[in-house]
Amino acid sequence: MRLSRLSLALVLLAAVAAAAVVLLGRGPFGTGAPPSDAAMLAHFETQRAGFEALAAMLAEDRGLRRFGADWSDPPTPAAAGVTADRLVRYRRLCDRLGIVSVVNLGDRITLVHHASGLGISGSGKSFVRGPAAPWAEVVTGDLDAAARDAAQAPGGRRRGAILERRIDADWWLQLDPG
Repeated sequence: MRLSRLSLALVLLAAVAAAAVVLLGRGPFGTGAPPSDAAMLAHFETQRAGFEALAAMLAEDRGLRRFGADWSDPPTPAAAGVTADRLVRYRRLCDRLGIVSVVNLGDRITLVHHASGLGISGSGKSFVRGPAAPWAEVVTGDLDAAARDAAQAPGGRRRGAILERRIDADWWLQLDPG
């Protein structure tokens, strides 16, 4: 069986694309390596006004439960009283802040900054505004180090537990190690 030049070119192009995905650490289910706590804290400090503005908008629009770049819950934001223009403002602000999706539980807002893998088995790092999550374990140090320690300590923290670290009175960093 002989491959035509076009078929050979397509196979070669697919191989180059696959290699790029592997080398860059990015694929359809990931956004590369997660940022360090230090990088996220520095980002938060430089963009604090934007994070506060986003949290204030979400407090006004409690019916908008979740959204990302091209989806929302409810599927039609108008059902939550959110205009198309306001949704565009949300998405522009999220883009500027590096937020890939938002979960609005009313008193607790999760701003996902990094996500990798599938939703059912992926991992993520987020900024959270609101009270500590009752399902999360609060740590005082680096989230990634705490997750590594949990994975190595059979009698310690639950492996894969969601971890949170306080930034200040109202804000947290969160790690879902998957």
